[in-house]
Amino acid sequence: MSILEQLSSSTGARGEQLEIALAAQLATHPDPQAVADLVDGLTRGPDRLRGDCVKVLYELGKLNPDAISAYAQQFLSLLRQKNNRLVWGGMIALATIAPRVPQFIFTASDEILRVMERGSVITRDAGVAALAEAARTSANYRDKLLPVLFDILRSCRPSSVAQYAEKIAVAVTDAKGVEFDAILQQRSVDLTPTQQKRVNTLSKQIRNSGKSHV
Repeated sequence: MSILEQLSSSTGARGEQLEIALAAQLATHPDPQAVADLVDGLTRGPDRLRGDCVKVLYELGKLNPDAISAYAQQFLSLLRQKNNRLVWGGMIALATIAPRVPQFIFTASDEILRVMERGSVITRDAGVAALAEAARTSANYRDKLLPVLFDILRSCRPSSVAQYAEKIAVAVTDAKGVEFDAILQQRSVDLTPTQQKRVNTLSKQIRNSGKSHV
């Protein structure tokens, strides 16, 4: 039975547990042909099958990004689809492989940002993660991407501040720590006590990191 025949859309199963299980199986027992078939399925068949394919692929990416990192271009192509499920699925897939393909993410960053501007909450969340992971790998990437990520952090809805800050923090160097901390302090007044606690933890980490390099 092919991997496509095992998807929920093919078997009639409900929910996404089958796709999660298939991703775990592929992470434990690599099958490049099955992965290639799933990638091929992204552009073929009904929307539900395509959605199942991207679900397996990004869940696999979370477990073993190397298994799908060769398909960055195909995931980027999903951002141009009209089907929102495929758009945010593609963005999540890109986020999972960003540490493996930072140059690709950097090169595609303008398109990623355009999609984030008009995309869903999930698309935006994954886009922040993808850009931050790319930014952490290179000073040149940080120079372009950190100002954009900081602007997103300044203007995002309060409920996203802590999550975005945690994602962006991986790319923040000592030189940018003061600016990053200032943004966190500005946004902190809008947050719930739980969210403030998460932000304050990051602030302490940033300040301690700066002191350790004085």
